Amino acid sequence: HEEAIALGDEIRLIAHQLHSPTFEQAGFEVTLRSFCHEFSALTQLPVHLSIHGETHIPADIALCSYRVLQEALRNIQKHARATSIQVHVGLGSRIVLLIADNGAGMDANQLNGSNGLGLKSMRERVKSLSGAFRISQRRNGGMMVSVEIPLEK
Repeated sequence: HEEAIALGDEIRLIAHQLHSPTFEQAGFEVTLRSFCHEFSALTQLPVHLSIHGETHIPADIALCSYRVLQEALRNIQKHARATSIQVHVGLGSRIVLLIADNGAGMDANQLNGSNGLGLKSMRERVKSLSGAFRISQRRNGGMMVSVEIPLEK
């Protein structure tokens, strides 16, 4: 019975990934908050989201940021053995997205050279928008995904 519930939750998360968010209707902040809340509810893994600043975010950058957040949270859920996740979004002349967990961590050099489909897709999405993508080991354990994308070209 528990396996069926877990499978249902996994299918729900995958369906959420396949469905494009509607930033135009709900807005960037509401869409991110909604996803983080639903992810926490389904996985029992607390996600603490903070968003600072305010600016218009082009649709392609909003979608890229959302997809990176989705993939990073799923990776944390599947691999990190974390008990909490911190997400910080800073808005100004660029968007800064920081996703940190308190999990087991990994060798950052190994991760940065990884050809895993999820990490590769995150890197490519960010690079296509002239952004920077990094993964690093946190001093107190866990990992951090760092994304910076210029909002003005």
